[in-house]
Amino acid sequence: MGIRHLTTASVALLAVAVAGCGSTTTTSTALERKPRIAFQSPVVSTRGAIPATFKCSENRIWIPLRWGTLPTNTKELVIYIARFGRPESAPGGTARAALIAQELIIGLKPTLHGLAVGKLPHGALIGTYEIGNKRASICPVKGSSQEGVVFGLYALAHHQQISKGSQSGGLLNKLRAEAVAVGSFTANYS
Repeated sequence: MGIRHLTTASVALLAVAVAGCGSTTTTSTALERKPRIAFQSPVVSTRGAIPATFKCSENRIWIPLRWGTLPTNTKELVIYIARFGRPESAPGGTARAALIAQELIIGLKPTLHGLAVGKLPHGALIGTYEIGNKRASICPVKGSSQEGVVFGLYALAHHQQISKGSQSGGLLNKLRAEAVAVGSFTANYS
């Protein structure tokens, strides 16, 4: 099964994989109970494909992002982007996709309802964080339709106090636990 042919089960698998990053203090079930935010990119096809004309670039927005209504108590938005490898069979017959790279966009104001390509609003920051001792690009390998990218949106009821060097799996767990609403979608280059 290629990423470009995502089924409901595949999307659920990737959502659980994102939810499973870091410790297990916040379960995917807890995330599933959070109110949902409509979150997508207008350039991603219904099959989840990102057009080749949108070149991935670290430390900038490379595809436009849009989201819908937010809870009234939202004070800040955070976008989580994760690159996953090709799904492989795991013990018990389930498929797992290895997490390759992660990136956060923090400091987004709740008055925003989207981000344009190449534009980061004043006060927002993009940060990457490593998986173990490994630093990998958030961008999928050129020509690989087997790698997927998960985009997650977290609406928070307070502002994050994040300093350089504080990004870790614990931060993602904190975002998941403190989010008042969430949205996500998966995509890949075909």
